Amino acid sequence: MVDDPRKSNDCVNKVVGNFGNMNLKLTGLGNDTPKENIVMSPAKDEPVIASGNNKVTTIDNSAPIRSDLTSYAKLVIGEPRRKSVNFRTLIAPVGNGADVAILFKSIRAISKWFSNTAYGFLLEKRVTYLVVANYVRNTWTKYRLVKSMLNSSNGLFFFKFSSKDGLDAMLENGPWFIRNSAFILKQWNLNVNLQKEDVGNVLVLIKFHGVRMTLFSGDGLSIIVTKLGTPFILDSYTFDMCMQSWGRSSFAESMIELRADEELKDTIVVSMPKLIGEGFNMIRVEYVWKPLTCSSCKVFGHDPNVCPKRIVSDVVKSLNNP
Repeated sequence: MVDDPRKSNDCVNKVVGNFGNMNLKLTGLGNDTPKENIVMSPAKDEPVIASGNNKVTTIDNSAPIRSDLTSYAKLVIGEPRRKSVNFRTLIAPVGNGADVAILFKSIRAISKWFSNTAYGFLLEKRVTYLVVANYVRNTWTKYRLVKSMLNSSNGLFFFKFSSKDGLDAMLENGPWFIRNSAFILKQWNLNVNLQKEDVGNVLVLIKFHGVRMTLFSGDGLSIIVTKLGTPFILDSYTFDMCMQSWGRSSFAESMIELRADEELKDTIVVSMPKLIGEGFNMIRVEYVWKPLTCSSCKVFGHDPNVCPKRIVSDVVKSLNNP
């Protein structure tokens, strides 16, 4: 014969519970609560617990039921629902031959989320998002970087900063390189076309080997560097050599802005005046990273053999001459 579970003291050991549409809150109960002391209140028709010390505890049935909670976890912690997206049927005016037209207020509302945001891509190399995210997290935290993401459809990375000052400081302290590949970065704005653009100018770190000590000066290095591109900045050791004519003299190092329509020379011959006659100095150029240059479309980032313009031209020729 099975005992009636209602006669067991265990049925009143719970402190908090939920039964059907009634919230239960039992207090002052223990394993020693006699079952005969549980009676119904004649006035309110609700259970009453009578204890031995004449203290009466009632089961609270007055707490309202939270109809907006959809799980037990939310019921316990009282977490409200997340904000919902107003996804609905919406018809907007259409013009200029378009199928649909997006409301400008919608674009402006979304653009607020992208304030203090930079976007960009790595020239030539394909680097995984985890590598980029780890680099910027370790390097740009001092600029108040908040988060980053990758748009895999166009290969663009996005970086959100907590303030415009942090964003500006990051851009001003560039250029930035990941695995010796230039990171092409720009500030996001409402009218930007989020596509990889052709790059005709790029900053590259270059070493000049065989520079004579008499050439370590502002004028001397400027003349040499200008043969390749636009001088940007000297490294600290080269700067010290120019200022004191003492230090690392084995090579000079500088950041230079290269142009895709200019030849990337491997050597530079310098005419050196002497007290008697004239001499020459052969300088070897070492590119820490040498970008691919297309001689056809005059941009960096791809080889002439895989130039999109050339491929399209070859396809057109094959169609015209089957």
